[in-house]
Amino acid sequence: MKKLHLLMSLLLFFTINQNFAYTKEVKAVVEEIPNYIFHLLTVGGIVADDPDYITLYGESISRENKNYLYDHKELLAWADGNTAPLIPFFLFIPANFTSQNEMNEYFDELNNALKNNQCKAFVQKYESCFKKENWMSDTTDMAEMELCLQSIIPYIHEVAEIGKIFKNNFQTYHATIWETEKEKLEQKAKIINNELPKYDFIAQWETLTGLKFQSHKFEVVLYSANKNGPGANSLSYDRDAFYYALSNTEDLLQFICHEVGTHILINSLIAIMKMDRFEFQDIYTSYENTAEFYTANHILKREPIIGYDVEKYCQMLGEIYKANPKISPTELMIRGIEEYNE
Repeated sequence: MKKLHLLMSLLLFFTINQNFAYTKEVKAVVEEIPNYIFHLLTVGGIVADDPDYITLYGESISRENKNYLYDHKELLAWADGNTAPLIPFFLFIPANFTSQNEMNEYFDELNNALKNNQCKAFVQKYESCFKKENWMSDTTDMAEMELCLQSIIPYIHEVAEIGKIFKNNFQTYHATIWETEKEKLEQKAKIINNELPKYDFIAQWETLTGLKFQSHKFEVVLYSANKNGPGANSLSYDRDAFYYALSNTEDLLQFICHEVGTHILINSLIAIMKMDRFEFQDIYTSYENTAEFYTANHILKREPIIGYDVEKYCQMLGEIYKANPKISPTELMIRGIEEYNE
């Protein structure tokens, strides 16, 4: 009898731990480097005006630095699936760094690679960073990454100057701003992390779509600047940066669920783009709205709030889905494009 009890206990232990090991966690985190980058892009006027933040910190960088960033905003803007030439190199790659030294070395290496035409060596050194930034593509070809870097050689002077701004203003941010902003972010992270386990967003998305999320985690990187800019910014397949103070916690949770969905639906987006049947903006519109349809109608049971003409689009997707509940996400996106354009 004791042996039987021991065997049952062991089976229960391994079952619990197996289940725990395969849980795909969504968790809010607070990090300085991405917050510093959004700080610069906000006070430099790259993103939509954030009056409250600029009132607090607008004088934290020199007028000369602010003017230079603003005068080159066409090289650093991003929104709606479109990115200016330099923003991958000044936001989406360095926002995954964890220290000032790592960031500074990267900007030095980037400048040297362009100046000395050593793009291949740079791509090799930062291959993992390029792969993270390139998560929306189904290719990780080194030659394509090298071409991507070579494409910004015409902006070598701008890269050098913006890199200096990023390097030279960090200590001021770290010493006079970060602790205040970090406290606000950590308070919100605590609230969010108390709520997220109740939803198990990744498991719900996998069950609903039949697709697998290709990572064991999804990090919600909270930031406090850029209030009126893009509210969610994909830093890699398993990391998104979110503005911390949306109107309420429920809206932020909806945004997080939506972004988990856009990541799990990425292969559908790629497949439709390869068909070469539709304009990119039509595909991207359907992609975002399909993610919100699943989020609002099936997971959270709330009104849709994220997308393009999203209420009308989601109503249309609901009718398509009702007629064929087994429709695949890819086919649902295609039908959405076709019917909306009609």
